[in-house]
Amino acid sequence: MSHQTIRLKDWTRLPAGRSRGDGPYSGEAFRDDVLVPALRRHDSVTLDLNDIYGLAASWTEEVFGGLVRVGEFTPEQLRKRLDLSLNSALRISQIESYIADAA
Repeated sequence: MSHQTIRLKDWTRLPAGRSRGDGPYSGEAFRDDVLVPALRRHDSVTLDLNDIYGLAASWTEEVFGGLVRVGEFTPEQLRKRLDLSLNSALRISQIESYIADAA
């Protein structure tokens, strides 16, 4: 069983924007260029969202809701394969709701 850990801080400490037109560290760019390839290659992925300067709701919704909306994964697949490391239970709950709402 293969596993990968992605630390968002290694990609950027200031994720911002929903779409690529919003800048190089948008949710769409992270989802499509980093997270989706990792989920395709590995059985499980841990995404460490700590040690950054904030998570905007639009960025977060685009990444996580977008995984379902663009047809890459179902909420069930993400629950089994994607582990979130984040020092805020409230933010994890918000991310889970973005995934559920996108279905």
